[in-house]
Amino acid sequence: MPAPGVTSPEAVVPEELRHKLWLQYGFEELSGLGKEAELTLADPDEHDRIEVFIKRLRECSASVAYLSPTFASLLQRVILPENDRPLFWNLMQAHVGLPSLQARIDEYL
Repeated sequence: MPAPGVTSPEAVVPEELRHKLWLQYGFEELSGLGKEAELTLADPDEHDRIEVFIKRLRECSASVAYLSPTFASLLQRVILPENDRPLFWNLMQAHVGLPSLQARIDEYL
């Protein structure tokens, strides 16, 4: 029997945490980059990760809008090899047209 006032399972998770968890779902696609020498964005075969990452961010667009991350703040949450950071930026610019590091990502999804 649910607690009084609880209308769904999601209702027991605080709103901000719920949105952060959805954002984490998007980050999962970048998992493993840099763990092996061949797992890098310098390898064009790994560029699909960015497309899936963007797709996942679009799937949880309400959470992206709620948290309103900029590309700069996103880089604080994503652990990438130093060499992949500029490649990540270039790929994100190419796919969604981010004009600057300070642009809110939700406005370009």
